[in-house]
Amino acid sequence: MLATEWLDKAKRKLLIESDYELAKIIGINASAISNIRKRNSGIDNYTASRLEDILELERMTIIIDIEMQKEKNEEKLKYWKKKEQIYLSKSDRN
Repeated sequence: MLATEWLDKAKRKLLIESDYELAKIIGINASAISNIRKRNSGIDNYTASRLEDILELERMTIIIDIEMQKEKNEEKLKYWKKKEQIYLSKSDRN
């Protein structure tokens, strides 16, 4: 999922419409969300963790997703895919 999609999903869950409100809830500047949207840049780990809290996701779900999207090195990509499988199997057991 793209970084912007994670933000939109959190807004839907919180039943809010503005990025400003989301930024306040996460605890970041509204300009940070604006930068993510304009550049479709990644989400830092703090923001990812806060989004995981809001969306009630297993830890590392968003971080792994973002890392897999941007990773160009095949060995590192394998690492993130392996982590994804570990975390997916944990959430399936819960």
